Amino acid sequence: MRKASDEYDGAQNATAAALQSLAEKSEANRKTIEELSMLLPEMAWNSASLYHKQQKTIHNLKELIDSCKRGKVATRALADLSTLTDVNLNKYSNKYK
Repeated sequence: MRKASDEYDGAQNATAAALQSLAEKSEANRKTIEELSMLLPEMAWNSASLYHKQQKTIHNLKELIDSCKRGKVATRALADLSTLTDVNLNKYSNKYK
């Protein structure tokens, strides 16, 4: 009877420890999901911004090509292309590996 009681207590303690571990991991996952959900609007905004910059660049390149074919200089397209800045996505690259 004593042995059965000790085995029951051991199983109960192991179950409690497993549930505690599960609760801690669930809380860590919740925090990660919360952090990611805060980044999603910023990532959507940046994606839209990159898309529009890319479309504008494509338009400027086509304008430059057409001007070159006619023997002219596309000054506005050149000005737009020369003012492009580097896109920095490094702040997203390492945080959630």
